[in-house]
Amino acid sequence: MNGAACNYTDPPGNKWYKASQFKQDAILLWQGPEDSFVGYNDGSDSPDEPEAKIHNTGSTFGIVDGHAEYMKEKVYRALERAENRSRQAGRYYCVPNDPTGRGPL
Repeated sequence: MNGAACNYTDPPGNKWYKASQFKQDAILLWQGPEDSFVGYNDGSDSPDEPEAKIHNTGSTFGIVDGHAEYMKEKVYRALERAENRSRQAGRYYCVPNDPTGRGPL
């Protein structure tokens, strides 16, 4: 799960968001890496951490509006890096009501 759902913070004091607070194209779910628990050790993840690549070097992603998308890792990484460089909220960094989408990261 994308750490944006809990404002990229650990309890106590973290803020949780409802699905209705996110943009409808926000990516909130993805499969953790199959070969390591390092980046997926707490049930949530930052978009720059590893994701699964077991489906022909790609993964499926759960979108807020209820559909799923398949992306190759190189496509996902290119989009994530572009969002990271822009420092603006997008599909991956998507904390509601935060212009950077990153919360306290």
